Amino acid sequence: MEMIRQFIFTVWFLQIFFSVSVISAENEEDRGSLRAREDTNLRLQQQGMLEYGGSSTKLDYKSTVLKSLVSYFTPAVSRTLHRTLQEDMDPLVLDHGSSSHQDLGSTSIGPCNASASIEYNMKVLEGLGTVQLDHIEVVPGSDSINFALLDGATWNVTWNVNASFSNLTAIANASLHIDACGNPMDSFLNGTVSCLEPSIAMEIRVSGETSNLILFQSTSEIVTANITQLKFRYESAEAHLGSFNEMSQIDLGITLGNMLEEDAGALEEIMKNGLQGAIDNALPFRPDSS
Repeated sequence: MEMIRQFIFTVWFLQIFFSVSVISAENEEDRGSLRAREDTNLRLQQQGMLEYGGSSTKLDYKSTVLKSLVSYFTPAVSRTLHRTLQEDMDPLVLDHGSSSHQDLGSTSIGPCNASASIEYNMKVLEGLGTVQLDHIEVVPGSDSINFALLDGATWNVTWNVNASFSNLTAIANASLHIDACGNPMDSFLNGTVSCLEPSIAMEIRVSGETSNLILFQSTSEIVTANITQLKFRYESAEAHLGSFNEMSQIDLGITLGNMLEEDAGALEEIMKNGLQGAIDNALPFRPDSS
């Protein structure tokens, strides 16, 4: 009888012992997972603070981490921008050229009339290869990120990309046609039109993936990038064609500058399509992309 009681007691003790051990192991595992999550969050916060000098009260480290990718991807974006515009679009031959007609009016000379007009033409644009990336900025409120402890992260952000050209000129010519009482007289000028302070501004919607939260920058890549907008801008145009002696008061720079402005839409579309194609060919886009 005593042996039976001892056996029952032994079984009861072992059940309690193993139950406590399992609970302790589970609690230790939970504490380990919690420590890992806390360590990951701390490292991400420290990474953002180190890169941007944030204070200890800064809580939005998700946006800070995404901003850190701007400087990381900037060299690759710059190389792609420069290579595409230099190799594929410089010089840029306008398919149908650009032309404009300016009627200078007519006047009576005795029994007959005299009239004059100018034809302007631009067919080639040179200097797109002189592009320099000025800066990339995150559009406020455009960023989002989803963290997965073991699977890294996925993220989306919109970049404003601004670049300028050190030299951008159009090869142009102008023809002056004068009809004086049935006697035609033609004069021709050839030269260039310089764009002063030319630049482009792009808006690019970027989606990316990161495989390691601790090594966030070096394990990030862009999986999609869509240029949603591209604008070509310049301060003014300066003509280098000389002048018609007969019409020295005509400012060719203003007229040719107006032509450039009218053709800006076509030029923007050409650059946008070319750059989008280059980006698509490079995807997935990494900092070491060339």
